Amino acid sequence: METNQDPVAPDYIKNSVDLKESNIIAFAATINAAKDNSESTNFKKNRLILITNFGHITCDIVIDDDTYAATFFAQATKTRNLYLTEQPNIPLVTNNSTLLLVENADVVSFSNLSAKTHFDSLALFTDQIVGYTFGIASPNE
Repeated sequence: METNQDPVAPDYIKNSVDLKESNIIAFAATINAAKDNSESTNFKKNRLILITNFGHITCDIVIDDDTYAATFFAQATKTRNLYLTEQPNIPLVTNNSTLLLVENADVVSFSNLSAKTHFDSLALFTDQIVGYTFGIASPNE
């Protein structure tokens, strides 16, 4: 979801590539393609599951950039880029992760697996994601 093509963005933003973000987006697209081609009703229930040090997030990757959330987060990124261009000297970028925008996100903490928090949209820093998989998060879904 990170917008590296923003003309206002500094070169160190425009020229960066977050391979973790690219891998997750490609994996999510593969899941969606497999679901579209599957005749199994059960397989169609599979969703992307992101693993963090805190817990896991069952979600969908935002593909449609015309949603309200995508527009809102894109504007926030542009505001950040404008702020960075106005800084006189930024000697070193210490964190090169991007934002991954997800929707229909259910967050479950490892400390309490029975509690689930739902977010219609959620921006995740990719450096906080330690792995990903797919599956049916709950047998009741």
